[in-house]
Amino acid sequence: MRNYISIIIPMLNEEKYIGKCLEALTRLDSPKIEYEIIVVDNGSKDRSVEIAKSFNAKVLIKKGVHIAELRNLGAMNSKGDILSFVDADCVVSKKWLLNAISCLESTKSAVVGCVYKIPDNSRWVGKASDIISQKRRSGYVNYLPAGNIIIKKDCFFEVNGFDEGLETNEDYDLCYRLREKGHKIFSDPSIESVHFGTPYTINHLFKRELWHGTSTFKVFIKDFKKVRNLKVILFSIFVWVSLINIVIGLGVLVLIGNSIYVTTSLLSLILLIGGISLKTAVMHTKIVMLPYIFAYYFIYGLARGISLFKAFYNELLRILKINNKLL
Repeated sequence: MRNYISIIIPMLNEEKYIGKCLEALTRLDSPKIEYEIIVVDNGSKDRSVEIAKSFNAKVLIKKGVHIAELRNLGAMNSKGDILSFVDADCVVSKKWLLNAISCLESTKSAVVGCVYKIPDNSRWVGKASDIISQKRRSGYVNYLPAGNIIIKKDCFFEVNGFDEGLETNEDYDLCYRLREKGHKIFSDPSIESVHFGTPYTINHLFKRELWHGTSTFKVFIKDFKKVRNLKVILFSIFVWVSLINIVIGLGVLVLIGNSIYVTTSLLSLILLIGGISLKTAVMHTKIVMLPYIFAYYFIYGLARGISLFKAFYNELLRILKINNKLL
């Protein structure tokens, strides 16, 4: 392994964080490891490109495309034998690259990385998010987030990189296709990256999950037999069905004074989310965070449900248009 790395950063209006991101990368403690930094901009309207150029990063611009296409463009214009993908709102640790290369070689994996750390000043929303998604452990895993992964270039192109048809969920899809080819994915907490895009308010969380859920259904139907994202889809459907039943139950209560329907629907929703929340809190010994974890799961279900229904509706329209053309 030549240990020449191409660090690829997709970006859109990130003037708030891109400087911090690039500064950390220029200060890496990585003796004998050569690397280049490629920033791929999606048509930023702020000072993002100007800031990136001030760090002598190679800047490519492609407007109005999905983040998967930005990452692929960076990969196609890279010189390294190893690709690293870092998000513009992330700041890596000093030994991030050194630890990543060491892990890549010692574990003989195709991909290494780790789930992001949250900023020290994170509010309850961020802390609950961290507890739920916390998989910062050492070992082989099924998936790593695209904002902090290091992958062998030949393996990346063996599966044709990220699926550019996906707006989100492209990292999960990539990891899945790599595993299908027999490649290993290894998580190592020493490959440390702090994500400043961690949700900090309920509104931020709702919007983030609304966006993250955009391609969940598309990945599911991409290979229906593999039932990818099934748990997320079922959970989202259950939350929304329960809410609809609660509204119907309230109508029944007002009209005929019968509270059984609304009570049953409400209890089923509380028991499911409460059970999942309790399991998560106990697993991570964060029982004091139980109410916040519950609130997080509820908001998550609301947002992902809306994304799911939108995606299903759009897919239905697409099929109908195809059928109309055939007729």
